[in-house]
Amino acid sequence: MAPDGYGWLQADGMAQIKIPIMIMAGGQDTMAPLATEQEPMYEGILSTKYLLVLKNADHMAYADMCSQLSTTDDCPTLQAQIAETSTDFWMRYLKNDSTYGARLQSYVASQPDIDLRSNLVP
Repeated sequence: MAPDGYGWLQADGMAQIKIPIMIMAGGQDTMAPLATEQEPMYEGILSTKYLLVLKNADHMAYADMCSQLSTTDDCPTLQAQIAETSTDFWMRYLKNDSTYGARLQSYVASQPDIDLRSNLVP
């Protein structure tokens, strides 16, 4: 969730990931910007991958204390979106239940402030 560290991992490090992965990013994140952190990470991953962008989230929207730390005024909505999408991802891959992949796609399609990229063919 809102990872940084691409400078350490680079494409070679990301290519070592062999399991399905979902990177979550905030479209308003200035601490770990999407363009310099999460997008390069996503591009370097060769396994099943997702990049979920909450367009209105900053870096601290992912924190337990979002309402105290974030610049956003909509922490409840953002945290509900985080919970829904991460649960669907985990159920899809930890339980190997493909219905949750469709559920994830459907949920994201109903949320205009979420962007989801994946290397899976629909």
